[in-house]
Amino acid sequence: MNRETTPLGELLQQYRFKANLSLAKLESLVKISKGGLSNIETGEQIANKRL
Repeated sequence: MNRETTPLGELLQQYRFKANLSLAKLESLVKISKGGLSNIETGEQIANKRL
C-alpha cells in the first residue's frame, strides 16, 4: 500500500508524540476514529485516491 506523508499528518503525529498520546486516547478526545487519524498521519487516504 502506498503511503505519502502529508505536512498535516506530520504535524499531527509530532504533537501527538509530544503529548504522549496514543491513537486511542486522541480518538476519544477529538471523536475521530483511530483509522481516520492513522490515515491522516500516514497519508494513506490520499495515496488511495490517486490510484
